[in-house]
Amino acid sequence: ARLLTIIVSLFNMSIFMLAEFTTIGGLFQDFVGSVNSPIIIVVGVLTTAYTAYGGLLVSIVTDQVQATFSLLILLIVTITVAATFRQDLPENFGELEELLGPNTSGYSAIFVMPLSLLSATVFNEGMWQRVWAAENERALKLGGLIACFWIVVAVFLYGLFGFLAAWGGLIDFETANPNLYMFQIFRPGPGEGQATVSQWVHVLVLVLAATMNQSAIDSLMNGITATLSSHFLRREPL
Repeated sequence: ARLLTIIVSLFNMSIFMLAEFTTIGGLFQDFVGSVNSPIIIVVGVLTTAYTAYGGLLVSIVTDQVQATFSLLILLIVTITVAATFRQDLPENFGELEELLGPNTSGYSAIFVMPLSLLSATVFNEGMWQRVWAAENERALKLGGLIACFWIVVAVFLYGLFGFLAAWGGLIDFETANPNLYMFQIFRPGPGEGQATVSQWVHVLVLVLAATMNQSAIDSLMNGITATLSSHFLRREPL
């Protein structure tokens, strides 16, 4: 049972990390118009460098800095979208009522998404490292509540941007990357090509994405390293 748990944890964290690299690569490929490999290499090298140098402590410190920086940029992006989004929103979602209105897929996601994320988090050693590193039980609970609040706010806003983009007819469902619907909120208008970097706020969005991406990857790197070293290299001098 122990070995199976280790294998599942390593598999889960590896898939999670690959998904992070794939997402940031896809964002730069679609939003910037470049190839995806350079940003993946840059993020991978930088994250590996500071994680290898400082381990869990540096990961926790950089997570705090990255979280603060990300929330600040998210606030700026939210204000910009609120001030500039002027697309017509058809009543009852227009032709997209079946897709955007209440439907079976939406209700299923209410159950599936939290359950899958909870299951994945349980097998993420990067999360458990932060639990064991907490100063005391009060700090653990307070940190968990604060993180939960801001994560809910951030996820809601990301989802809302993609929802508004779809409702306003800014998403070409045949060509747009389903993982990056949110970024179509910056598209000039329906039928005017995909959203690309053309304003300063778009650069902030890229920085926001890269920052959050690094924050997740360094936690996964520490988690994978801790899992391997604690179970397979326990008696080895490290």
